[in-house]
Amino acid sequence: MKGITSVCALLLLSAPAAFAQQQQNHGVESPNQLSQQMQQMNMENAARDASSGWYRQSEERTIGSYPALMKMRAKLAEAWQALGMSPEGAKIVADAYRPESTGRVVHTSLEGRSEEEVAKMLHDALEKKNYLLADQLLIKYEQARLALAPSTSPNGIR
Repeated sequence: MKGITSVCALLLLSAPAAFAQQQQNHGVESPNQLSQQMQQMNMENAARDASSGWYRQSEERTIGSYPALMKMRAKLAEAWQALGMSPEGAKIVADAYRPESTGRVVHTSLEGRSEEEVAKMLHDALEKKNYLLADQLLIKYEQARLALAPSTSPNGIR
C-alpha cells in the first residue's frame, strides 16, 4: 500500500509538468508565442491597410484628374486645329496625350530652335504617328512661347 501511495504521489506531482508538455505538443502556444503571432498579424493588417489606402488615394486622384485631362486634350485639339489640322485628326492626336507618360517621352530640346525647326520636329512626330511625342513637343513649344511673350499689365507696366 505504501508503494501505491508513493506512485500516486509521484504521479500527482509530475502531472502538471506532463500536462504542460502534452499541451505544447498539441499546438497550444505559450504566451510568448501568442505575442509574436499577434505582432505578426498587426504588421500584416497595417501593411494591408496602407496598401488599400494608397490604392484608394490613387483612384481618387485619377477620378479627380479626369476633367482636367479632358480639358487639356480639348485645348490640344484646338491648338492642332490652329496649326491647320482637321478637327478629326486633331482629336485623334490630342487624345493620345497621357500626362503620366510625359516624363518618359524623350525628345531633343526646343531651346534655341527656330519655328521652322520646331515645325519639322512636329511634322516628323506626326508622320511617325508618335502622337504622344507630338503633343509633348507642342506643349513645350507653347510653354516656351508664352514664357518669352512680354508680360504687361492692362496699364502697360511690366
